[in-house]
Amino acid sequence: MTEGLVTLNWGPQHPVTGHFRMIMTIDGDLCVEAEPTIGYTHRGIEKLLENRQFLVGIPMIERFNMTDTAPMSLSYTKAVESLMDFEAPPRAQYLRTIISEICRLSSHLYNLSLYTIALGMYTPFMWAIGDREHFLKLGEMLSGVRLAYNYSIPGGVYRDMPTDFPHQATKTMNYFKNRLKEYKKFIYDTTAVKSRGEDVGIMSKEEALKWGVTGPVLRGSGVKKDMRKVEPYGAYSEIDFEVITKNEGDSHARMLVRYEEMEQSLSILEQCIKNMPNGDYFTKVRPAVPAGETFTRVEAARGEIGVYLFNKETRTMPYRTKFSNPSFKNGYVLPKLFVGSVIADCAAIYHSIDVWALEMDR
Repeated sequence: MTEGLVTLNWGPQHPVTGHFRMIMTIDGDLCVEAEPTIGYTHRGIEKLLENRQFLVGIPMIERFNMTDTAPMSLSYTKAVESLMDFEAPPRAQYLRTIISEICRLSSHLYNLSLYTIALGMYTPFMWAIGDREHFLKLGEMLSGVRLAYNYSIPGGVYRDMPTDFPHQATKTMNYFKNRLKEYKKFIYDTTAVKSRGEDVGIMSKEEALKWGVTGPVLRGSGVKKDMRKVEPYGAYSEIDFEVITKNEGDSHARMLVRYEEMEQSLSILEQCIKNMPNGDYFTKVRPAVPAGETFTRVEAARGEIGVYLFNKETRTMPYRTKFSNPSFKNGYVLPKLFVGSVIADCAAIYHSIDVWALEMDR
């Protein structure tokens, strides 16, 4: 230890970082060096998939990120269907979009709860956690399972939408629209929140592109890129929604992107329910997937998930699968933003980036 400098372990057992560890060198309360240390939650899921039938492997994939499960399994399902040269029925595409947006809402609310509690604000934490429960119930109503939905499967979705789901979803959305107005007034626009996020952890547009970040982190630096628009899947090509961007590139801008994305998600859900096509929600497909390789992408709450799937021959389980998760991409910038910041601001930076350690480690 250099005189005047102290080495500080920030995580991995920490209420702010979860399972992520950052070895920080501090001068007083100023971070002068930061080294991320990952792997505490590595479970070897990609290797385990090689010994699981395609359908059986889906529950493991959702364990990448339990706050945003549906896009995890959908990314894999899309890759399997791509090798099969198969397109799920239109109704299934709409139902996949609904479950994905439910996950986006619940994930952004969970992120808001962690961000505000890291800043020492207990009431916003309770608000976000409480309102998230409404969307978890919608996801459970649609899929029959809480959190780990296992809803998107090769051929379509696991089950159809219950008859009373549109009514319950509309009721929840009407409630949350009004709730978002209170969030804006009592959380995002308050001096207490803005002063802790504005001009903190600034990442320019050029840096965001150079460092390869994705999702709200990328859009918070002014880059208008969203895989739902770039490579539309599900029902997104038939849905009218905006890609939210902010130009400030700081922690508060990234949180505002997520706030406005929640408004867009409500609009997407409304359109999906209103325009839900009739027909089958599932088409039976063969269990064996032909030889070939493919790369597919979807837009999760934290950004782009890429899946590379390779089969040497026709198989009932993948020969090789590789995931490119948004938390791994976005986690790269944490030491760059930590250095030069005080310790108190590092918590705001960390949760504005919204890294999920289990997704990073796989």
